[in-house]
Amino acid sequence: MIGVWRGRQLEESTADTYNSALVKNLYDRYNEDKLTGKLDGYIDIFNTTDPIIADAVKLLSKKVKDEMIDLSGSKSFFIRRTMINDALGYRDASISDMWTGNTRFSPETQRMVRGLATLAMGNKAYAKLVNGERFVSNAITSAKQTIVIKSVIVPASNIVSNFYQLLSRGVNPFFMKKTFPKKLQETEFYVKSSIRLVAAQAELLAYANDPIKSAKLEAEIKSINDSHERLSIWPLIQAGEFSSISDVGVNHEDLNIAQGKWLDQIDIWVDKLPANVRNAGRYAWITQDTALFQGLQKAVQYGDFLAKAILYDDLTKNKGISQKDALIRITEEFVNYDRLPGRFRGYMEQVGLLWFYNFKIRSVKVALSIIRNNPLHALFVNVLPMPEFFTGPIGSVIDDNLVTKGLSGELGNSIGLGQGFDAISLNPWVNIVD
Repeated sequence: MIGVWRGRQLEESTADTYNSALVKNLYDRYNEDKLTGKLDGYIDIFNTTDPIIADAVKLLSKKVKDEMIDLSGSKSFFIRRTMINDALGYRDASISDMWTGNTRFSPETQRMVRGLATLAMGNKAYAKLVNGERFVSNAITSAKQTIVIKSVIVPASNIVSNFYQLLSRGVNPFFMKKTFPKKLQETEFYVKSSIRLVAAQAELLAYANDPIKSAKLEAEIKSINDSHERLSIWPLIQAGEFSSISDVGVNHEDLNIAQGKWLDQIDIWVDKLPANVRNAGRYAWITQDTALFQGLQKAVQYGDFLAKAILYDDLTKNKGISQKDALIRITEEFVNYDRLPGRFRGYMEQVGLLWFYNFKIRSVKVALSIIRNNPLHALFVNVLPMPEFFTGPIGSVIDDNLVTKGLSGELGNSIGLGQGFDAISLNPWVNIVD
């Protein structure tokens, strides 16, 4: 609990710095557009009739609100509509919105939905619908985890797909072969040393009254921080490019079959198996505490980052591009999964009616950039033979984006619950049996 408390303190102090910079940048952007007369797309967030935006404003801290008011000189603050989701965030959509009013549906529609639900399910309609929604969401999370991590195929194909993407950008394959081991080694070192850094910082708090131990810990902390700054991947880490599997939609929310952790519940069931078959059961389900799961998860987490690190070196060392411009190119090259999808699409993916549309939509821009800026390399890579697994050929940003899938008539495969029902077939042990 001390660790949780300390982590929360760090989050709050860091958030203040980022929020202050965000407010200043939003205000500067508004003034720039005001001078050029481009204010049509701006909304005053303190005086809006949009219930979603108004709810997001309520969640802002008093410090942030005060900074906005101080800058504008009045209780008004304008943000461009296209930037509101990223600047303020929003509550995820839910069936409970029909009771809470946190929705853009009209009051008449909300009353109608509540009435129909009560008519069909009685006075406990709200509880039944919310619990049912959570059950479906947990099942979809489990299916996504199976597809993205436990399948073995996706982690492997992600690395190969990144290799083809780098080829499409004109990165020399021999340069990739030479650079990849170093980047992997540095990434492993950074992750492990960061764990020790957190532990040392916690110990420093515990030994605050012991000058000898405090001095040793301070020296160790400085040594770790210095070693991080010497890494060739450090500029990418500073730029926030070392992200996790947020694209999967797998998070750490407390979800259950009805009100807890669905994935953990399955792990608990496996642990209740007889001792002589328990270990086999853990590896058959690929529970989160197995070395196999952790290795697969690491492959997914590291895949895009290693490709970014290789491309960054190629741009700065081989093509002579400045560090600043290279980082901008890196950010645009790979799908940015940190951008919020919006309440509608987010809910559709949460309940399994859409699958992995962050990649499909946001890779369109990357595919067009490759075709426009590297047409010969893109053509060459497109005719190269691609390895196939039992799931079919390995995809790429050119093959798997929204436009390409739509033109080929394959977009329907990622709409509806079908992919969720098929997820279990991607478990490697199921395929071995088949």
